Amino acid sequence: MPDNITYSGLHDLKPEEQLILKSIIERDFPKLKRYIKKDIELLVHVRVLKKESRSRYDVSLRIEAPARIISEKNVDSERGGDWDLKKSCHRAVKALENELEHKFRNTNTRKFWKMGGIKRSFG
Repeated sequence: MPDNITYSGLHDLKPEEQLILKSIIERDFPKLKRYIKKDIELLVHVRVLKKESRSRYDVSLRIEAPARIISEKNVDSERGGDWDLKKSCHRAVKALENELEHKFRNTNTRKFWKMGGIKRSFG
């Protein structure tokens, strides 16, 4: 399974909005790839919620790796999206990046401080 990005819900967006979304996701994909060394697939789901004359955008991201599936949850998705597509997309990427950082962070430093830290190392 090679690295790729799959989009769903693009038919609801205008062509210029599709270009904005794709450019943000493709620019931030290497940041997300940094945490997982194996081939991953990024699934991007966009929902457009129309309210009178304005639209709300709800962007959901999910990474499918060979070992696990990681999805993002942020305040925007629970509230029903944001009025600005760029802002909604950046928030979704940031939430997924924080989730990846939480799942794959290095635990060696925590073990070091748990054993007594610097005082124990030098004393």
